[in-house]
Amino acid sequence: MKQIFKNEKDDFVSSVWLIGAVFVTVVVVFAGLFSWRIAAAKGTPVANAATQAAVATFTHPDLHYSVMYPGDFVPRSIYPRAAQNPDETLLDESFNVPASWVHGSNLVSDSRVVIESSPQKTACSGQQFLENVAASDTKTVYDNGVTYSYAEGSKVSGGNTYEEYVYALTDHSPCIAFHYYIHSIDITRYANGTAQAFDKNALLAAFDGIRRSLSFSQL
Repeated sequence: MKQIFKNEKDDFVSSVWLIGAVFVTVVVVFAGLFSWRIAAAKGTPVANAATQAAVATFTHPDLHYSVMYPGDFVPRSIYPRAAQNPDETLLDESFNVPASWVHGSNLVSDSRVVIESSPQKTACSGQQFLENVAASDTKTVYDNGVTYSYAEGSKVSGGNTYEEYVYALTDHSPCIAFHYYIHSIDITRYANGTAQAFDKNALLAAFDGIRRSLSFSQL
């Protein structure tokens, strides 16, 4: 009888340990998924989430919009080129990638996302913001409750690749667009081991995070 009781007790203890181990595993998995969803929603590369710089906010003084961006990105206000927008006087805002994203990779420091504007009153087209690249057909994209006119293009010159992606808000006047510029160098131009191919998915996620944070103040 003592032996039977001991066996039952051991089985009970084993069951408790097994249930506890399963519970801890489930908690860890769900915690990981929750952290990933938060990072993705903010446009934060998951691999860099723990070391990501604090988030900063930019508010346009005239167009009255605000965006959040990683604090290590480099903000810079610029005037549009007169050739593209001869009647435009509003500042555009550029957010360049930080040096830490460029060092040791084939990404170039002028890679950035620019929030551009155009005074036209007609519907925005993503293609109108593209520069000297072979453009795709413009298409409508729905993302995070916002409708965009989307276009992209790229070109290769002298071992450099220039990629552009444009998300133009279709229902806002003046026209506002998020213009992604990605400049990289052919990885074969580097000596073996001196550079790694940059993480394009992480870069696009960071740019998307800035775009999705857009909000307008109430006047």
